[in-house]
Amino acid sequence: MKYQKELLDLLKLCKHQINLGTRFLTRVDEMRELLTEGQHSVLKNFPEQNVFEIKGHACVSLEETLRLMFGHGTNPLYAYEYDGQTDGMNKEGVNDTKAMYDLIKEGNDKMRESGIDNQVRIRTKIGWLLFWSDGSCATL
Repeated sequence: MKYQKELLDLLKLCKHQINLGTRFLTRVDEMRELLTEGQHSVLKNFPEQNVFEIKGHACVSLEETLRLMFGHGTNPLYAYEYDGQTDGMNKEGVNDTKAMYDLIKEGNDKMRESGIDNQVRIRTKIGWLLFWSDGSCATL
């Protein structure tokens, strides 16, 4: 806490007296206000995906899912990720299958055919996503 106050002072971000301490919540209404229902509650301010409905099914955006995932610092295990030292293949689980080798080869072939620079092509990460559905609708 002392470090934080010194940092704020150094950056001239806070000219108020800082009085930090721990206060234990003792009433249910205080807990509700802080955790779930208040304007500044944890749940009201926690990043989340917008849920929308298509034909009676709850859906979330792939873009929002990826932004949230990467925003939380998730480091996916790509099937191919060049690190400058190894061949870049991740051979864990389904990544070490003929289907994945074919996908990587096809991706590289398409990039080569499109005239993408070799260094860019080598450094392109290749992976896969698993989409889930409750099986009620085949197409959207």
